[in-house]
Amino acid sequence: MGGMAHHPLAAVAEDLVASLPTPADGHRLDRPWGVLRHAGRHGRDFCNVARVRLDPHDVEDAVAEAREWFGGLGQPEHAWWVGPSAQPGDLEARLRAAGLVPDPVQPTSTAMVLTSPPDVPDRPGLEVRALGSADELRSMLEIDAAVWGLTAEDRAHVFRDVDEHWERISSQPGRTTYLAWLDGEPAAYGSLVLLPEGAGALLGGSTRPEARGRGLYQALVRARWEAAHEAGMKGLVVQASDMSRPVLQRLGFRPTGLIRLWAHLERRSR
Repeated sequence: MGGMAHHPLAAVAEDLVASLPTPADGHRLDRPWGVLRHAGRHGRDFCNVARVRLDPHDVEDAVAEAREWFGGLGQPEHAWWVGPSAQPGDLEARLRAAGLVPDPVQPTSTAMVLTSPPDVPDRPGLEVRALGSADELRSMLEIDAAVWGLTAEDRAHVFRDVDEHWERISSQPGRTTYLAWLDGEPAAYGSLVLLPEGAGALLGGSTRPEARGRGLYQALVRARWEAAHEAGMKGLVVQASDMSRPVLQRLGFRPTGLIRLWAHLERRSR
């Protein structure tokens, strides 16, 4: 993936999960061989093993430790993030032998780095600003509801305790969520986390289906670049899905490594 693979921020992009702050309702366990992180919500997306540097003979014990730790949190499903620097070299084969499988939802992501301003033109009727209230959080959640077609039961769960959710996310140091408005209506969002390694991390985000193709995603990237630059960050890092990777490349992001996700699924518990 070219010279960017050796850029100082490439290591941050590869092991991004390990660099993220842990929310107040989350948990983190730092081990000599890696980082176990629970981001405070239910599901495999929020339960990860990262920055894995193991001796070949210790993989089986590490897998057992992760299963026990996440299981003890009531979160048996979790995912191992395996990048180019992960050790041992045959880690994926050893994880498969231990009963893990390629993640059925997102088996891979691409670590990417941006070190120069993205070329994003101004578009009429489009405004991006930081999320500023519980009411705006509700607007953000409505975007997700529209994207994912939530059932009434799912909506009740998502919109439960919005005020408490707002207090939780607004108190997280270094994290800001940006809402993009199109013709006065909230239409997309994305988050930025300022990392101690000197990078801004792009996280999450959705765009209403009817608003796609209007430059919202690009505008959110530019807003987060500007915020990170003002905060003294050296660049942006992201772990991109197959869908977002080509868009990010057009904005100047360079791929620095492929990340493979290996899942421990509850039905495979032993």
